[in-house]
Amino acid sequence: MEEIPAVDGIRATSSRIGDCPSPSSSAITVTATTQKYLKCFISIHFMQKLIAELVGTYMLIFAGCAAIVLNINKDNVVTLPGIASVWGLVVMVLIYSVGHVSGAHFNPAVTVALATSKRFPWNQVPAYILVQVVGSTLASGSLQLIFNGKEDQFVGTVPAGTNLQALILEFIATFYLMFVIAAVATDDRAMKHLSGVAIGATVSLDILFSGPLTGASMNPARSLGPAIVTGHYKGLWIYIIGPTLGAIFGAWTYNLMRLTNKSWGEVVKEISNSQKAIEVSSKDKVICNCGEGWSCIVSKTEEAEVGNIFFECAEGCLCIVDETNNYILLEFVNVSSVKEQIVVGTIYYIILEATDGGKKKTYETKIWVKEWKHFKKVQEFKLVGDAPKYGSIIDVPCPNDLKFEDLAYFVVQNYNNKQNALLEFVNVLSVKEQIVAGTIYYITLEATDSSKKKIYETKIWVKERENFKEVQEFKLVGDAPK
Repeated sequence: MEEIPAVDGIRATSSRIGDCPSPSSSAITVTATTQKYLKCFISIHFMQKLIAELVGTYMLIFAGCAAIVLNINKDNVVTLPGIASVWGLVVMVLIYSVGHVSGAHFNPAVTVALATSKRFPWNQVPAYILVQVVGSTLASGSLQLIFNGKEDQFVGTVPAGTNLQALILEFIATFYLMFVIAAVATDDRAMKHLSGVAIGATVSLDILFSGPLTGASMNPARSLGPAIVTGHYKGLWIYIIGPTLGAIFGAWTYNLMRLTNKSWGEVVKEISNSQKAIEVSSKDKVICNCGEGWSCIVSKTEEAEVGNIFFECAEGCLCIVDETNNYILLEFVNVSSVKEQIVVGTIYYIILEATDGGKKKTYETKIWVKEWKHFKKVQEFKLVGDAPKYGSIIDVPCPNDLKFEDLAYFVVQNYNNKQNALLEFVNVLSVKEQIVAGTIYYITLEATDSSKKKIYETKIWVKERENFKEVQEFKLVGDAPK
């Protein structure tokens, strides 16, 4: 195999550690049909969402209900403001922890409300609600194991007044909460970095004015978990109907105020792009392109080995930079295959594709990783040959993957926001992809317009590492078959 030739300029390559290559079409046989469709409908991305919702709901219910138990057992040492603070703080922390993974619902009422206002796909609602109830039940069970005997307290929600009073207060409290969530988390004009603070503060506020009378559930899962563990179901219907209706009306009410002009995020992005200026000293810094249009400026802090500097750029992207050069010529495109060898750590043998001056080529690399030491060392990097034509458009064999449904749903909502329309996503018909600086997806989808099903074509540019999505084209093809 040919070594990479030396050129004038900084030579840089990058490879992603831990990526799984997509199986070739020849690997899919008739006997693997079941596995193929299982991978389509249960994607890794969706499973990560469910895990985040399960863990987040567990942490939420455990922390909030533990404060209630301690307050009862220790003669009101926590107090009502203290309990409100605990609930508000844990909500805020979890939003910033896993909000980017699952949306940080932790609440069936929120999930249903987002779905009814076309901000969340309906086909994911049952799974979300299931893991939320399971998380709440596990948290309630954990508390019962920790605080047993005389310290065992019922941490569920029971009306202190009449059922009607409790129902109205739960409706209003959840209306407040969902109105704020819709405002700060679903409107592109909002300052998203403050969403956790605003939502957490709203939870604390709701508890202060409704907690003494209803327990301030605002969350069917929060009430269901303790009820399942202890068998106390008195008034449970209040905490299912009240929060669900309150959340739906809260989301719909905010939608009446949603505008279609430029978002706050777009304005800030334009300003930052117009003022962007990067100064790089060739003596102590280098610029590294880590693929999909993403770049970083990194100080030369590592020791050079055979004229190279090794450092981690971001998100598992390792860069190899030749000090003797001045310009970056290679850009990572895709991982073709991965093998691993368990030694003192793990050695990965990765075949990858990268562009060199716009020409796509295939390379082989050998990298030694010790995860517990955060150690990565590139031991070998060789050119194999030219790769298939860069930028070609290929059919995706699994268009029903939830990943593409999420993208299609995003496209429809983007169109609704800009055109003040009321399209509702129905189904993905076909997907093609084009690997460029990121990936361009060509999606054919069905959506309803005033209850009439129609077919649309869209072109969306995605850079997953930057969490970047841009709809480049959305057009009507025609009416869907009856």
